[in-house]
Amino acid sequence: MLSWWGNELRIWSLINSARKFLDGETTGADVRKNRKLVAKILVQGESNITSAAINTEGTLLIASTATDVKAFQLLSDDATGRLQIKKVDIVGASHGATKVEISPDTMWACWIEEGTNIVAARITSSASAVGPTYAMSHPRKLRRLRRGVPKHILLGGLGSYDRKVTQVAFSPDSRMLSVADLAGYIDTWVLQPAEEVQNGTAGGANDDGRSDASSSDSEDEGEVDTRGEWWRRNPKSDLLPKLEAAPVVLSFSPGHMRDDGDYTLVVITALRRVLVFNPLRGGLADWSRRNPFSKFPEPFRKARDTVKGIVWQGSRAWVYGSSSLFMLDLSQDFPESTRSKDGPKKGTKRKRDGLAGAGGQINKEHSLAPQQIKASAAPDGTEWADVEMADADDQKSNGASSAYEDDDDDTDGGELQRLRGDQAPNGDDAGKENSKPKTWHTFQYRPILGIVPLVIAPPKKSQPDKLAPIEVALVERPFWDLDLPSRYAGDGEWER
Repeated sequence: MLSWWGNELRIWSLINSARKFLDGETTGADVRKNRKLVAKILVQGESNITSAAINTEGTLLIASTATDVKAFQLLSDDATGRLQIKKVDIVGASHGATKVEISPDTMWACWIEEGTNIVAARITSSASAVGPTYAMSHPRKLRRLRRGVPKHILLGGLGSYDRKVTQVAFSPDSRMLSVADLAGYIDTWVLQPAEEVQNGTAGGANDDGRSDASSSDSEDEGEVDTRGEWWRRNPKSDLLPKLEAAPVVLSFSPGHMRDDGDYTLVVITALRRVLVFNPLRGGLADWSRRNPFSKFPEPFRKARDTVKGIVWQGSRAWVYGSSSLFMLDLSQDFPESTRSKDGPKKGTKRKRDGLAGAGGQINKEHSLAPQQIKASAAPDGTEWADVEMADADDQKSNGASSAYEDDDDDTDGGELQRLRGDQAPNGDDAGKENSKPKTWHTFQYRPILGIVPLVIAPPKKSQPDKLAPIEVALVERPFWDLDLPSRYAGDGEWER
């Protein structure tokens, strides 16, 4: 697992798997001792690290600052249990980068220079006694589609700031590259043989309207690597619509492929809109058309925190923010919303939204959970006995008065009805045999710094349709642990 802060990179190794904790082989006190620092890298220079990426095998690391892009080879030392660091030269990387990404097959690296320039480089490896030895080719520039940016925006104070690329993603087979910018535009490239790339339409000026599009850019676009393959712009890339808000997550689904071989590209915007695209077809996926934002679970629609990342488990997308974790199964359609689309009927009581005074949503799953009650069995209070509380529905059917009979809720079931749906194994599908949950969520972890996938077990041969279990590392970062500057004291203010 890779982490960084300032100009320091740290590589961690998790000793025991999560299965040992679930099986009871290790105690909960061993969780904090389960991690081991195996390597530490200090990047020279005054600039802090802007982005870093490590491949799946843990043998190649690429980090970027505002002035440079550096690559390191990680060699395991069985004697000491630590990693040996060896620098990998990148010829021609004279600029810094804001985003770095490595393809799943460790054959391509992509980073963003100056916020808008997409650069790709081929990674070659050769076997050795201690492990694979990596080398990187000369990086080449990939150009995006020309967009119709209004002139008054380009001449404004921010210029082409909204064309800054913030998201980069490779497909699971490493044959498609996708980027997204703050304006909401998505560009994609596909890896094709050299003959098709040279004969295709690779020209066109830069989309930000700058004057740096020259013949050298066209040569870079058509340059091929030693395998005779290079990135060609997706012919259907211009059909992808402009997003209504800046994307915060851009990811390819590894287990949700179409029958025609098209990819499934999932985009989540700052407004928590989840959109699924088929980039080779150049349009929305059928699942996204059948499941608009209004059909998404209510806790997901009402969550206030911004989505930070996504982890895949087949067709399940585990979406996390700083204080929430949601599971969305993209192979199933969400049920129709039970809430009336015409609003509350006339004469109904005011609807409670369950919002706290600070503006956040109350965790109903824990605040409304049933509690164990004991009553005194002796007058002197020396003996106590458990009280079996009847179910709320049984009390209501027997005519007993309950607190929620006078609840200020609509006729859609109220807070308790939604709580039952949230705590059920599958909400609307509870009680059905062989039904898989469509959604799940929790607010137990906060604040979440990140979630890193570690191990995805292969599916069993006897149950090929069953999703394989996934193991992740969830990193929490308390706010009180952050280094804050000294308190500002204005005129007439002083420390007490």
